[in-house]
Amino acid sequence: MPVAAEILQVRGVLGVKGVRTVRARVIEGHDKGKVVVRNVVGHIKEGDIILLKETGMDAEAGMQRR
Repeated sequence: MPVAAEILQVRGVLGVKGVRTVRARVIEGHDKGKVVVRNVVGHIKEGDIILLKETGMDAEAGMQRR
């Protein structure tokens, strides 16, 4: 079941397709209050509400330089 989360911080952009790494706080459900790092496609800004399919895992660190 999808869970609502509020965007706290937009951390960076990955690639040319507009994938952004964001920090979001879960605002409902079992993990209410938990802060997760996710990759989001499309235009997003702080304060937006998104729906997460799951809250158990974080996004991989794709912002590292090689």
